[in-house]
Amino acid sequence: MRRAAFVFVLAATASCRAGYQSPSHPCSGVTCSDRGRCAQRGDAALCICDPGFAAQGLDCVTVADPCSGTDCSGHGRCGIFDDAARCLCDDGYAELDGGGCGPVVSPCAGAACDGHGTCIVTADGQPRCACDLGYRNAGPMSCQPDP
Repeated sequence: MRRAAFVFVLAATASCRAGYQSPSHPCSGVTCSDRGRCAQRGDAALCICDPGFAAQGLDCVTVADPCSGTDCSGHGRCGIFDDAARCLCDDGYAELDGGGCGPVVSPCAGAACDGHGTCIVTADGQPRCACDLGYRNAGPMSCQPDP
């Protein structure tokens, strides 16, 4: 036995009583500068903007990229933190106060330990000589022969 399926389509038309008019949709006529779409929130319209644009009233405007022009001296990449551009520097580089990335300078740079030891960096970030066998520390950056 076959069953027949019927689909009914109802067309709704609104007619208002004399002296009244149908309310318009809040997004009627709102284009969001053709860079987004309009959405209704309560009785108001708001723009949901495409990536790279931000709502300014009922328009979508270009958002300035905070990283534009920030090259991190070629040793990192730009990231946005608290709406400001900051450099995420590669290993061996650190963010400089004026922007960009510069090489990390070891506290041991230039320390020779009198030629009889190796400079190490202590837990508190200070340089100190680890003296060779037969030598002792004669100050944090000096190795002298044992007496």
